[in-house]
Amino acid sequence: CLLDRLDFSKTRKWLLYINGGYLVLAFILIATGWYTHNAAIVTSVSIAGGIIAAGVFLAAVSLLGIYGTREQHQAALFFYMIILFVVFVVQCSVALACLGEVSPISLEEVISAGWKAATPATVYDAERAFGCCGLRNAGETTSSCEKLTCYSSGCPPCLKTMIESVGG
Repeated sequence: CLLDRLDFSKTRKWLLYINGGYLVLAFILIATGWYTHNAAIVTSVSIAGGIIAAGVFLAAVSLLGIYGTREQHQAALFFYMIILFVVFVVQCSVALACLGEVSPISLEEVISAGWKAATPATVYDAERAFGCCGLRNAGETTSSCEKLTCYSSGCPPCLKTMIESVGG
């Protein structure tokens, strides 16, 4: 029988390998967040901080899994499974929300709200990434459009460019 051949020692090895892989992935996330923050690739501190926080959370969960597996600690494994289940539910919810069709009007409202709440550095990053200036016109910006490469040819407004790029 297959279950007789798969005793707990093999399951334990696989759990250790998987959690070891998650630990490596966590350190990669932490290093990526640290690098993007220090190299000024992304000037928004919240984005780099979010990447680092995700790495720290993944490291904590994988260390809990490694501890529970090595010590055969039932309470640690129970909480490990509960955390994994909650993460799974949250990921599925976010995926379904992202797959839902968004009307162009609500997309415009979301982009406008994000634009108003963004720091000038984040606005400049968005303008540089999308090759545009200002939300609806060049007057609606907190950065200097002269620094952008599209300035000489006339930068389009960012709202239209962003809606087109998201497929709205």
